[in-house]
Amino acid sequence: MLNRNDFKDVVKNTNLLAFDLIIRNYKNEVLIAKRNNSPAKGFWFVPGGRVFKNENLNDAFARILKSELGLLQESFKSIKAIGLYNHIYKDNAFEDETFNTHYIVYAIECILDKEVNILIDSQHSEYQFFTESQIRKNDDVHLYTRSYFLNTPANIFEIKKSKKLVV
Repeated sequence: MLNRNDFKDVVKNTNLLAFDLIIRNYKNEVLIAKRNNSPAKGFWFVPGGRVFKNENLNDAFARILKSELGLLQESFKSIKAIGLYNHIYKDNAFEDETFNTHYIVYAIECILDKEVNILIDSQHSEYQFFTESQIRKNDDVHLYTRSYFLNTPANIFEIKKSKKLVV
């Protein structure tokens, strides 16, 4: 684990890899939580977290589920990848205006098959289940969370088809 100064240098000079979790309940509503920390402080956002250096992606996914929500993978009837997204925030966790935060985010949809007890961590003040329509219309929901529910999100990674393959 990096100390605060080393982590600040990483955020300042490179991008971070993270998972965003699109958790759906049995009513097809999506879990979002109000963030206490920057980036995106004060906004409603899907839960998620970054992958640590040398951490296996499967282990990171399980850790984030457990630490952010108190859930295990067994809590879900299905889990599937949604896509890769680019999140660039003007702010950062250090409240230093001289640099931004850049995440490469792997969005994962997790569907609960029953009601569960969700235990949010200290990064969030509250959580709620919203319909996709409520998410799209609410300016208090961060644009990057709203983008998961738009037909053409601007920040998704898509391979553009080309007639010529360049190697």
